[in-house]
Amino acid sequence: MRRDEALGRDFIRLWNEVWVPNELDFESNFFPRERADVLYVGDR
Repeated sequence: MRRDEALGRDFIRLWNEVWVPNELDFESNFFPRERADVLYVGDR
């Protein structure tokens, strides 16, 4: 995040426009929760 900020990149915009759609696409195409052999459940 610091590197992106130092380069003048808007981290929030990058996250929302690149990474969120990428994660949603991966999840809808590969169904990782349904295919996983092991699921980690945290203390939350």
